[in-house]
Amino acid sequence: MKQENEVSKFIKKLGIETDPLGRVKIDVGVLEKIKPMPSGNYYKEVILRDSNLMGFRVRVNPGGKITFFFRFRPKGLNSKGKFCEKQSITLGDWYNSKNPKQKDLIGLTPALARKLAEEISSGTKDLGYVFESPDNGETIFKRKVGEKKKEEITKEQWKEY
Repeated sequence: MKQENEVSKFIKKLGIETDPLGRVKIDVGVLEKIKPMPSGNYYKEVILRDSNLMGFRVRVNPGGKITFFFRFRPKGLNSKGKFCEKQSITLGDWYNSKNPKQKDLIGLTPALARKLAEEISSGTKDLGYVFESPDNGETIFKRKVGEKKKEEITKEQWKEY
């Protein structure tokens, strides 16, 4: 059993039950209970790990915004023959429809966020490209998410994206 720390005590105080490894099944009931952890005159972010899918997590930032993310290590080796670095991909936000300030906002459900994470994990979800321009758009480079190799593209190719 993992040693109980400050965050796990706070989670227990909120009425959220965890397994012996400190994981919880992320669902709407848990998301309605979770909030940032008070720490003196400010708040700390809280991260919950899912018990059903390894790497699937939810983060509550100090302002109370709840975001799903997925942390994983891409399959295969990088160009140097070593395992790839871990990736952390933000999947989207969750909004509480019972909160009058958030009732009109559209976000992800825990089931949809978990499904996206499963697709990323299995490799069926194309993560797309990252576009970078070191000189304010004069030259544009693209690279696949999780890779370091860049290729220069023309402004005409950029318009296709």
